[in-house]
Amino acid sequence: MPVFNSDTDFVASLDKAQREYYLGRMAEWQHQLQDALQAMSRSLSVVSTWNSDTLSLLSSFSSKPRRVLIVKGVEYRYSTLPGSGRIKVSFGNGLPIAMWESGVKDPWVLPLGGFGAFQQSGHAQALHRLLLDVDRRRRM
Repeated sequence: MPVFNSDTDFVASLDKAQREYYLGRMAEWQHQLQDALQAMSRSLSVVSTWNSDTLSLLSSFSSKPRRVLIVKGVEYRYSTLPGSGRIKVSFGNGLPIAMWESGVKDPWVLPLGGFGAFQQSGHAQALHRLLLDVDRRRRM
């Protein structure tokens, strides 16, 4: 029995009828996988929307007082979300920027209305460092 190093080697070893049958089955499987992927994507989109709505509601009624951080003279407010590990960050005027979470590659996990303006400010790194300190203190 021959040893195959790839799917291509295997398909090349088949006669014409076997190859057509096998490739036809593979095409059917690919369509089924694509349909499943689309269904999962739609489901995850609903879950994501529900999660962001819930986090926004929780942050609106957070029992903890709002706190302030200053970066290069600009005031940023933050509030912690009980049980989520996330911190809601807003401009001083209350316009929400994003949900921030430590320990992830991109800590700005849920961009909100003011996120575009915040990105242009150039304060992301400095505010991130300050939020790391806030996060460390609240976990003590």
